[in-house]
Amino acid sequence: MTIIKKKWLQFGNRDERKRFFEIVAMLVIALSFVALSRLEGRLFDLSKALSNHPEFFNSVVYFGLININVVLILILCFLLFRNIIKLVLERRHGVVGSRLRTKLVLALVFFALAPTALLFYISTRFLTESFETWFSTRVEATMHRTREAGAMVYDRDQRRLASLSRMALQRVEIGTQETGAFGWSEINPLGLKGFAREYKVSSLKVYDQDSNLLWHNETNAKLEPTEKEKRFVATAIQAFSNNKTMVSRAIVDADEGVDIVRGVAPIIDPQTQMVRGVIVLEERFQTQILQSVETIIQEFSSLKPGAELIRISYVILLVLMAVIIIFSATWFGFYVARGIIAPIQRLADATREVAVGNYGITLEVKTDDETGQLVRAFNSMTFDLRAHENKVKQFTAELERTNEELDRRRNYIEIVLRNIAAGVLSVDSDDVITSVNPAAERLLGLNQDSVGQRIDSVLEPRLVEALWKPIKERVEFSNFSGEIDLSEVGINLT
Repeated sequence: MTIIKKKWLQFGNRDERKRFFEIVAMLVIALSFVALSRLEGRLFDLSKALSNHPEFFNSVVYFGLININVVLILILCFLLFRNIIKLVLERRHGVVGSRLRTKLVLALVFFALAPTALLFYISTRFLTESFETWFSTRVEATMHRTREAGAMVYDRDQRRLASLSRMALQRVEIGTQETGAFGWSEINPLGLKGFAREYKVSSLKVYDQDSNLLWHNETNAKLEPTEKEKRFVATAIQAFSNNKTMVSRAIVDADEGVDIVRGVAPIIDPQTQMVRGVIVLEERFQTQILQSVETIIQEFSSLKPGAELIRISYVILLVLMAVIIIFSATWFGFYVARGIIAPIQRLADATREVAVGNYGITLEVKTDDETGQLVRAFNSMTFDLRAHENKVKQFTAELERTNEELDRRRNYIEIVLRNIAAGVLSVDSDDVITSVNPAAERLLGLNQDSVGQRIDSVLEPRLVEALWKPIKERVEFSNFSGEIDLSEVGINLT
């Protein structure tokens, strides 16, 4: 358990684990949706197998399935609104990329919602009209008319076979033996031959009073009746014996999945007027029409009360599908936005680091698309900035060393100038005195306050004319190096 927990904690960050949980939840809900749809499709078969009251079972199970579907819809709606609220809060707090994420989600939801709404409307409309058509009174009336039509077909065949049984009886020659007893050996079967083919009946059989099969129109047929046929013959003989006025009868019976219409006429002993046997004509149908129609009507009647539940369950399934589509579009919008915004956000954070002078930052390239190229370009930029920074630092260090050397030389010169007997005066291009040594102060009558002032304002006028102006005039045209003898102009500096 600890190992699984560690693996789970190593799986991305907290947001990625939440997204993974949402994907798993959506897959579980989708699989549950498929399973419930399958269960609803087999509900009626299960109800017959598991319950003695299918109508009650159907209602209870459908009610339970509807509640489960509603719970699934509520879970999906919770996940959907959770994402929407998160999107709104990020936009309100000004989170980086929230506007782009909102636009992507709205665009995907719109493109998913438009066809989904149209499909939902068409499906619900088709579903409602189909249920109204399937369970309308016209359909029920058609079923009842079908049952009546089938009953009329059987009734017509019953009357026909009852009449044909009397006609077949007229072709049987009945004689008596000398003892006066009824004798089957005196029946002439030639009169029955071809009767079934002539009147298009499936079979014609003759039974005695003990339910023994004496004759069959099919020469290859076995003359051993089945137990069901024996019971039928015994019942018919008993009915004719109890009702002497009944000359024929017809019934509808089922045998081995087919309907059989039988017409029966009694064979009467002319001496004793006792029933000594019967003639049976059969017409076989390939299916049990009346039973099938009756089963359909019963199933329709049992299904009709739950039709509204079925319709509601399908509508809920459509709603669940629509919510899944919208949730998928929202989640996909978040996923796409995260793929775009996450690199941009990392670049923004890294740019702020670069702005404060941290040129050593490097971003991990996770994709090979345009955002990956952008991250590579940023890493290349930071590498160049870092290289330039190192060069600047190296150049600055060299400048500092040069300045230190210059300062040492300047200090040395100042010390030398301060201690020599010759006067030294330095002037810049604006005729401002920048330095003066003690000897020059003594010779020219200056002091340290003269530094920073124009030379023509601190020297005596005759010194300006005799000393400074000749130097300035010569410096303006070329470098000047030489001597000026002030004694020639009457100035003696000692």
